[in-house]
Amino acid sequence: MIGYGLDHEAYVGVGGAVLQYGKGLIVLPSLPGLRDGLATTNAEITQPVAQRLLGNSLRAMPASVPLPPTDVIATNGNGRVSLSWNPAFAGISYNVKRATMSGGPYTIITSNLTALSWVDAGLGNGHTYYYVISAANAAGESPNSAEAVGMPRTWPGMDIGAVGAAGSTSQSGDVITIIGSGSDIYNTSDECQFASQSINGNCEIRALVTSVGNTDPWAKAGVMIRESFDPGARNIAMVMTPGNGAEIQYRSTTAGSTSYATRGSLTAPYWVRLTRTGNNFAGYCSPDGITWTQVGSTQTIAINSNTYAGLVVTSHHDGILCTAMFTKVSLVSLPSPWLTADIGNTGVTGSSIYVNGAFTVFGAGADIYNAADAFRYVYVSGNGDCDVMAQVTTVGNTDPWAKAGVMIRETLNANAANAALVVTPGQGVNFQCRTNAGGLTSILGSSSNLAPAWVRLIRSGNLFAGYVSGDGTSWSQVGAMQKFGMATSVYIGLPVTSHNTAYLSTATFTNVAASSGVNNTSIAFLSPVGLTLASYSTSSAVLQWLNAVNTAGASLYSTLHLAPPVAWTLVTNIPVFSSGLWTVTVPVGATGTSFYRLQH
Repeated sequence: MIGYGLDHEAYVGVGGAVLQYGKGLIVLPSLPGLRDGLATTNAEITQPVAQRLLGNSLRAMPASVPLPPTDVIATNGNGRVSLSWNPAFAGISYNVKRATMSGGPYTIITSNLTALSWVDAGLGNGHTYYYVISAANAAGESPNSAEAVGMPRTWPGMDIGAVGAAGSTSQSGDVITIIGSGSDIYNTSDECQFASQSINGNCEIRALVTSVGNTDPWAKAGVMIRESFDPGARNIAMVMTPGNGAEIQYRSTTAGSTSYATRGSLTAPYWVRLTRTGNNFAGYCSPDGITWTQVGSTQTIAINSNTYAGLVVTSHHDGILCTAMFTKVSLVSLPSPWLTADIGNTGVTGSSIYVNGAFTVFGAGADIYNAADAFRYVYVSGNGDCDVMAQVTTVGNTDPWAKAGVMIRETLNANAANAALVVTPGQGVNFQCRTNAGGLTSILGSSSNLAPAWVRLIRSGNLFAGYVSGDGTSWSQVGAMQKFGMATSVYIGLPVTSHNTAYLSTATFTNVAASSGVNNTSIAFLSPVGLTLASYSTSSAVLQWLNAVNTAGASLYSTLHLAPPVAWTLVTNIPVFSSGLWTVTVPVGATGTSFYRLQH
């Protein structure tokens, strides 16, 4: 028999149909016509309906421990953070946990919730809070969800330009109400009410515009990134209008003209979003905050790194006030010189934030594998020899093969040559490479480590090696060192893929360090690594290793046995050497086996 679930999934029952309703699973005994009678609807079947169908024949079916909730979203408000999440499979109730450090320890702040949202109030503005959600049922509690980050804040407003009526900004919980006058945000100067935060470098701002007063078909309410409060300042805005749909507009020179592109027939409530990566700006709109459509094309505007991002309203009728309401406002940023972008066709647009030394990356995409990739990438430009390291503290379990780790990539094309060391929720840590553009990806080594795990990727010339650690001090090589050609100029960073084009996986990284070329001094390098036996004969052995940049020297030792106590004999000292593949020929013992140790 076939049963029907709350989430519209079918279950197979033995001797009856299995049905999920409200508080769990029930079994519907076999009845004539039951399968045909229920197969025509995907609606939830509640217990009262089942009781009317079956009378007293209803019986309970044991439940299993639920999966963790997905897509946990933290929305910042004035002294509060609003949390929402997707339902967990087999989850009946939810526990909300909070920490003041990424990765915990977490404290339960509320439990036994049946709703899919919670408001954490009474918080300090400007402080950072970390949240996870677990699901529970009669069988037990799920693992924690991926971490979400919140920072309560206020949005001070001010009038831009010589408006005919003073505007205002107020905030009640998560709802921000902006009242603005002004002739327009257009041409060579603007008149509007602007509620903003100062921000530096790459950023993303999004909001749900719930309403826009119809003072004019071209009244505007949306999000803006603006160089200054001067009326003629360079800026870009993504706005909703009462009569002309969604619009992206931008002024690329101070006191210059304004250009725009629209998507007609859209009306509030609607989501708007702006992203900045370097001097590249893009605007998006969405009916649900999940599926985003870019409006117009990406624009290159030389706006200063120190700038303002916020919410903007103009009535397009100077002296008349337009009231617009916003909620779900989110402003996040990355420290310079880090950039972020989706690579390939991810299905769901990703994003990235940086708070208190931790990167949180939200990435979708089918995989980082085969001949082309789809993932979210946080990266910096590199040149020559590279070293990138991070502690992957969490990886969202959207699939056992979801991936988060470190990468060195030749280009930002989906099919680019690359080397990566990634942590997965269910398949350990994997060292993988695509040795030429458009070629297939190979997994070259694996370890059983799971998050939290330290991962490190080193490039020396055309040699690539990956290492994993439980503590960031003692490292083990994953797979064999790989040699393949890659351009000198590359992109070094943190990739995240959900292995599912319908969902975002959330991964958190701490202790991130990346360096390349002559600037390879931002982290303490490992001792020379990857000691291998290249060849040997009855009288000599050829040893090779990958030497990291700026290593101050090493000593090579040998012994004839590893049984304690081990007596190591100095073979040679190498006082100073540069990066690259080093080769040393050493004598071997006349009998038995020789062991060698390279020590920094």
